[in-house]
Amino acid sequence: MRFESKDDVVMFLVECDQHDLIESATKDFTPSEEMIELFLKRRKKTVKHLKDFRRQQISRQQWRHNRYSMMKGIKSFHKSTKGKKFHRALARFISTRIPLTGQSILSLRHVGESYLRELGEVFKALASYKTHAWIQLENYMSVSDTADYEIFLEEVIQAVASIESELMKPNPALDASKVDFLLSTLNHNYVFDSLETEESSFDQLQETFTLSIEREKESEYPYLSVLAKLKQK
Repeated sequence: MRFESKDDVVMFLVECDQHDLIESATKDFTPSEEMIELFLKRRKKTVKHLKDFRRQQISRQQWRHNRYSMMKGIKSFHKSTKGKKFHRALARFISTRIPLTGQSILSLRHVGESYLRELGEVFKALASYKTHAWIQLENYMSVSDTADYEIFLEEVIQAVASIESELMKPNPALDASKVDFLLSTLNHNYVFDSLETEESSFDQLQETFTLSIEREKESEYPYLSVLAKLKQK
């Protein structure tokens, strides 16, 4: 269990009924195995019930059009993985290798030798992506944030598994919704780096992205739609 602030330590101790330790608590506090076991046991049912409740409140159509704003766990993921190498590798792959269309399936054809060499880096990046998504669970989060993050994590697992499975095939046919989700979770600065040209500077791409994503947020594949526009600049 890791803590990002003294306040997190205090909240943890309150949940474990260790009020006598609060006064001397510091950010570097290390809980015992017994405390962690008690904490996880108490949290398990509470988080499950909260996740179930939130899902019941979201209709299928709402999820389709507002899934990214509803998935607050994305923010925790961005914060915990800032600067990690996988962002660059995956952003470059999506930006330069995947043909962008309005279809629900994105088929990679005639990929060539350079693609096959790059594929190894993509699989390593996906593995790192999953690892860091799991690592964030080791940090203390409030009950609400934990529920949000676990909903996000379940989407991560499904999306990456789908993409990895397809990339193993001779003619991959990627699910656009999975690619769009993956793109939404990446550091978009690396996307702009991949697309930057003499005609389209980093700042111009960033500005276009910021304006366009707001207009496209309720489209079926908002991030892929915006990326297609950026590639046309």
